[in-house]
Amino acid sequence: MRVSDAVNSRHSMRVFKADSIPQADVEWIINTANRAASNGNLQPWKLYVTMGKARQRLSAAILAARSPGESATRSRTLRSS
Repeated sequence: MRVSDAVNSRHSMRVFKADSIPQADVEWIINTANRAASNGNLQPWKLYVTMGKARQRLSAAILAARSPGESATRSRTLRSS
């Protein structure tokens, strides 16, 4: 695949399925992303993965902390991710 094909075929997801992702798949994604180019490798990054009840607690805390003016559409997206 050419880089231009990858750039032109990308798309953003705004709604997510509630299905669990196998841990092996999450690890593969992280390992693959770790090898991606980073323009000089100057900015360290941290990654937090939550699953199960921990993810549910985090989602609930985010929804409880959101500003009153945020739209309901955004809330549904956070709940389903």
